[in-house]
Formats: sequence, structure tokens, C-alpha cells
Amino acid sequence: MASIIFKKLLDNVPDSTRAEVRLSMDIAKRIHNLMRERNITQAELARMMDKDPAEVNRWLSGMHTFTTKTLAKLQEVFGQPIVAVPT
Repeated sequence: MASIIFKKLLDNVPDSTRAEVRLSMDIAKRIHNLMRERNITQAELARMMDKDPAEVNRWLSGMHTFTTKTLAKLQEVFGQPIVAVPT
């Protein structure tokens, strides 16, 4: 019964909202993977970014709206793109 109600609620979510959440989750996953590859903790990333550790935790939740400034700084820290935009 709960899954039917949940499906009905999801059916009412606009496609743009779904796309936004999917992109945020993909960015969070990318950051998490880069952290794991380099053996960097959340606290270390926060120091490298000059951010509060709680903010990095929010980034990794996948429900954060990233600014281009933050994405650029993350790319600088990791030396790799976080988001690829076709030119």
C-alpha cells in the first residue's frame, strides 16, 4: 500500500526536479569517488576547501545546490573535472 502512495507522489514530481536531484546525486557521487581514490576524509576536504566540515557533509548527501565557484574550487583541489560540459 505504501509503495502505491509513494508512486503516486513521485508521479507528481516535475521532470525538472527529478533532473536536479539526479544531477546533485551524481555530483556527490563524483566527489565521494575522488575522495576515496585519494584517501581524503571529509575533514581533510573541508580544510582544503576552507569550508566547515558540516558543509562538506551536506555536499555528500546529494541534496546540495552547488555554485559554479564551489565546483571550480573542487576541480582545482582534485585536478579533475567534477562536471563535464560539452563545448
